[in-house]
Amino acid sequence: MIDKKNVSLKFKLIALIIFSTFIVTVSGFLMVILSEMESRKENLLNNLLANSRMIGEIAVSPLSFSDREGATDLLKKILTVSEVIDCRLYDKNDGLFAYVSNRNDAQEKMIARPNVSQSGLFIDDILHVVQPITYKNILYGWLYVRASTQIYQAHIRSYLIKMGFMFIAMMLFTFLLANRLQRIISKPILELADVTKEVSSSQNFSIRVQNEGTDEIGILCRGFNDMLSQIEKRSKERDEAETGLRLYKKMVSTTNESMTFIDTHYRYLAVNDAYLNMFNVKHENVIGKHVRDIVGDEIFENASKKIFDQCILKGESVQFEGWLDFPGLGRRC
Repeated sequence: MIDKKNVSLKFKLIALIIFSTFIVTVSGFLMVILSEMESRKENLLNNLLANSRMIGEIAVSPLSFSDREGATDLLKKILTVSEVIDCRLYDKNDGLFAYVSNRNDAQEKMIARPNVSQSGLFIDDILHVVQPITYKNILYGWLYVRASTQIYQAHIRSYLIKMGFMFIAMMLFTFLLANRLQRIISKPILELADVTKEVSSSQNFSIRVQNEGTDEIGILCRGFNDMLSQIEKRSKERDEAETGLRLYKKMVSTTNESMTFIDTHYRYLAVNDAYLNMFNVKHENVIGKHVRDIVGDEIFENASKKIFDQCILKGESVQFEGWLDFPGLGRRC
């Protein structure tokens, strides 16, 4: 099964357009086909009913005078309708009075008149039409006509084949059209995705997406460009700060004055080379250590702690003078 998350945007748009067109087209074609089928059925029924009524009006005379030969000649006229299979004329007692057929099947002659209330009834592949023969409200007999729906079905099959070819042509045209129309949406989004990949791989935040539209995609592209501008600005500020910090560290590390940064727990955060030389220690042995561990208890209690308390806790500037013994420099004032 295809994972929709891994399908490209281009394919999704094409599939969406084709699917929507397919649903609408199939619905439209079904409506047209059903309408055509009903129309053909209705035309066949109306044509047969009209001929049956005409024959029925004329058949009053042969039935009245028991003219079977005239009745047979009359029924032959309805055989000119290509769909008609056979025609039967019954008297008022349902006795078979005359019969004509386009088939040479003796058994079909004995088919009884169906007792149906409808003027026309489709059963299987045959249309059955029963027409009462009356004159001045007097019933003289019945006219029973059977017509084949094969011609109707052949027309419907031919119509379906034509509609099928038309449907295939429309879907092909829809695919070609969808392939071009989807670019309106997918092109700027794919360009945005390409820029995102390039920025991610090269870390070049000066790249921009070229889109001047005012729609949602244009807003997205402008927002992405603004984000890149902010990242680029902050990246430059960070680089400048790092450059300044490196220069400051170099300046501090090369001065002869000892410098250190202490937190509120009297632990070293940073020291310069002059401070390390003063106590004859290495950098990795100082950072994170307590001041007492480096300067010793005497210097910490008599000098360092008081100075740090005033500087760190009170934020005051302190000046101190006195003689102290340093491991790396000896006794100094």
